[in-house]
Amino acid sequence: GMVEFFDKFRQSETFSNAERYKYFRSHPLSRERIQTLRALVVKQPHYHAKDSQATIDEFAIVRAKLSGFLDPAQFVFQKYPETDLSYPARYARVIAWYKQTEVQKALTELDKLIAEQPNNPYLWELKGQIYFETGQAELSKPAHAKSVELMPGAPLLHLNLGQTLIATGNKDDMEEAIRQLKLALQAEEDNSFAWRLLAQAYDGLGRAGEARLASAEAEFFTGNFRQARTFAVWSQKNLDKNSPEFRRARDIVITTSAAMGIDPVEEVTKTRN
Repeated sequence: GMVEFFDKFRQSETFSNAERYKYFRSHPLSRERIQTLRALVVKQPHYHAKDSQATIDEFAIVRAKLSGFLDPAQFVFQKYPETDLSYPARYARVIAWYKQTEVQKALTELDKLIAEQPNNPYLWELKGQIYFETGQAELSKPAHAKSVELMPGAPLLHLNLGQTLIATGNKDDMEEAIRQLKLALQAEEDNSFAWRLLAQAYDGLGRAGEARLASAEAEFFTGNFRQARTFAVWSQKNLDKNSPEFRRARDIVITTSAAMGIDPVEEVTKTRN
């Protein structure tokens, strides 16, 4: 891959008269780099190795998914016409239809893929995403829950479910949203988006201390120490002094105050009074 990458510069350097420039006089041109690199590459023990069919198939799915999300829909339909009935092509078209707001068409084809691969968590995730992003949080819930059931421990899937549960606006869903977001944060402690969602869930239950602490965590992990300290101080007003949450809030106050050259004790006392 690297050899092919360098090879792409060969023609442009030829026509740009690159040797006139000091940088190119002190650095080997692409054709020389390619020769050196190719000599090194052919000596590698895996040079003639071929990827397994399973790896090739998985890569085709990755390419189709990226194309579906990143390329203009018309390009996707040209690259993956409806005459192409392969799994990657159908997957790409589902995403393109969804992006074009042809939601029912996308869901109909997606349900066919799910019928063929009912244990594929990413298909259930996509179904949940389509429902969620079209304002149908209640319909999104079972799809995201299924994706988590099929792949427990995947932080993004837990986050998706937590976000969906919050979006329903039902207080009965908030406790489960908190549980799902905490599972996501076990794997990605520095995920500021997950912390912000957690703050929303706690707010939905009227748990102000924990909500402000979650907001402090979100700001802390984005490097906004001043705001993190403010939220942490506020959270202490509503937290049990003997709780681990209170101690965590205190740690954030101390750490952020030190980073900003502020006396943490003085600032906490002043703010709480």
